[in-house]
Amino acid sequence: MPHDLALVDDHHLMRSGLATMLNGLDGYRVTIEAANGRELIEALRDATPPAIAIVDLNMPVMDGYATIAWLRTNAPEILPLALTFDAGDDALVRAMRAGARGSC
Repeated sequence: MPHDLALVDDHHLMRSGLATMLNGLDGYRVTIEAANGRELIEALRDATPPAIAIVDLNMPVMDGYATIAWLRTNAPEILPLALTFDAGDDALVRAMRAGARGSC
């Protein structure tokens, strides 16, 4: 049985490309795509929770840090992974403090 994934990124092309790549891997399928944390929360109301949420840290409306913190409090069964192009230690430490279990 594949692991369900959520992708949360405000860049549609990035999200689409990641979804295509991940759906091509055995054992994974993207079941939720959202442009920000608010959209993820809305989608989770009507969906089976995914095993993993890959969350961009820099998004409008509800950024990745707030989204990861929300997941830690409200959906602890979902493993949040931080997605960032900011390789600085500050961003990664802040994401881990919010509840990220890893980064990519």
